[in-house]
Amino acid sequence: MGRTGARTVRRTPRARRAPRGAVAALTVVLLLTLGGCSGPRRHITGVRVENGEPVVLLRACHHADYDRIEIYEAVSRTWVALRPPPGTGGPRSFPLNRPPADWASDGGPLPAPDGRPRSYGIDVRSTEPAASRVSFSTDDLARLSPGQVWAHARIWTLEEFDSYARTAC
Repeated sequence: MGRTGARTVRRTPRARRAPRGAVAALTVVLLLTLGGCSGPRRHITGVRVENGEPVVLLRACHHADYDRIEIYEAVSRTWVALRPPPGTGGPRSFPLNRPPADWASDGGPLPAPDGRPRSYGIDVRSTEPAASRVSFSTDDLARLSPGQVWAHARIWTLEEFDSYARTAC
């Protein structure tokens, strides 16, 4: 006598699997923790206005030295590359158009503020694996009140900026 009935399917409970992404992320966290590796080091860069003039603010992380600061102005397509002397790190500030005299400079000079809209970018490189970038326009600077800084595409108080720089490192 042949089988004419429906086939019986035995259902067994599936073992629940952790998502692969979660396992990979946990593995990376454990390796970094057990390996004693800290996260990537970086610098914090901002700009403020003092006496009507843009001033670059640099905050180094982990006692890193500044290796190269590149400033680009988009309207005139002018750039300047600054190289501080070896051992230059820590908190620094200088007027956008007047870097410290002991810093070597290639390119430039940047155009003096003339009331026309301008856009800038500042890239900071370091002897450590650290980098920072800030982009801003003359409109961004016009929105700043005394004691305020433009960084990370928003307005900060100077105290917030310095506090962020201390905790981000």
